Amino acid sequence: MPIQNFDEFAHDCEGHFVKLVKLKNIAAKPYWNRITIHNMKKVIQKNNLPVKIVETDGKEMLLYDPADKWVLLKLLDDDYLWSLMTEQSYEVNAKRELP
Repeated sequence: MPIQNFDEFAHDCEGHFVKLVKLKNIAAKPYWNRITIHNMKKVIQKNNLPVKIVETDGKEMLLYDPADKWVLLKLLDDDYLWSLMTEQSYEVNAKRELP
């Protein structure tokens, strides 16, 4: 995962069953290898998310902020969606893929 302070992020997830399940589900998503930092930046900007991008050794990475322990998990799980019909952004808490 492109998270600068991943150890702190992982530590905060370790003691929380729901976060661990969400993290496991994220890792199992078939689209995971297609997600780019460029696309994440679009979602962050579009939804005005409190997520910072930092550059380390010329590589852009997400910065985990313990003040908002869920926002990265939700971002990585693609929980922020845009509706073509209503032209509104939504945060979803359950998703069912369409065939």
